Amino acid sequence: LCRCNFHSVDSLPLNFVVLQWMEENKNQNTKKVIICENCEQKHAVVWCEKCDIYCCKDCESVIHASKAIQNHNRIGIKEKSKKPTFTKCQSHMEDNKIYCLDCKVLICGMCIIDDHPHKTMSIFKYGEMLRNELKNSISAFNECIKDYANKEIIVDKEINELTLQLNKMQILLKEKHIQKEKI
Repeated sequence: LCRCNFHSVDSLPLNFVVLQWMEENKNQNTKKVIICENCEQKHAVVWCEKCDIYCCKDCESVIHASKAIQNHNRIGIKEKSKKPTFTKCQSHMEDNKIYCLDCKVLICGMCIIDDHPHKTMSIFKYGEMLRNELKNSISAFNECIKDYANKEIIVDKEINELTLQLNKMQILLKEKHIQKEKI
């Protein structure tokens, strides 16, 4: 990609993983109020990982009152916003934490076991790989900028030298022309 000519940024290939991540996280910096998914009236204060719902304090204590679900892991809204969020697999309802290098899609662990025999890696490892590629590309790009800046300086010097030579030649031609007219 670095050695390919391109006419504009729009002609570069799209990185769908990065675009999906940007879309999912574009509103992350804006503070939004999360409403309890049970009563739909009060502000949610906790999120239950197992139930995958946001609850206000009152509903949380009612919903998780039974002994069978008392041990569900519940975390505060602020802590939840710090945890990475993943898209859910439509087939298995598990977090898509694996990237298929062949299909270029996110999949869950069950997809690999059930029906996805392609080359895969965790999204964390894939993200690190993309970060390294991006750092290398930026370094290469910065080197190109330095090279072009150096070449620009050299070309400017050559232009100035040629301009001086041209001016000298014009003066010589004028002098010869004046001498010819005198004869």
